[in-house]
Amino acid sequence: MPIAITEEHRSLAETTADFLAKRNARDATRALLAADAGAQSPPAFWQELASLGWLGLHVPEQYGGSGYGLEELAVVAEQMGRVLAPGPFAPTTIASAVLVAAADAGTKENCCPAWRTAR
Repeated sequence: MPIAITEEHRSLAETTADFLAKRNARDATRALLAADAGAQSPPAFWQELASLGWLGLHVPEQYGGSGYGLEELAVVAEQMGRVLAPGPFAPTTIASAVLVAAADAGTKENCCPAWRTAR
């Protein structure tokens, strides 16, 4: 089933692309590739990206997420991939999806604030 692209999805894609372009995400990737493997850390814009709630777009609001769905997450992931943005976006969002689907309520409540901030 294809993802239904709405005007809101297009707006989110444009916002994400603009955010990544203004923060030179592709250059950050190149810098990480050229850096010493032991010195790697999330890109400078990672904290800001996390504060926008993009790591928890698909997480219900009751657990600290934005309460949207996988469609919105896919829109952001596509834009991240388009510029090869560095950072643990995929593993963070995959782990949160698994926790939302399988963890007990206590675990969800304890781990979800981390989806709003980079660790």
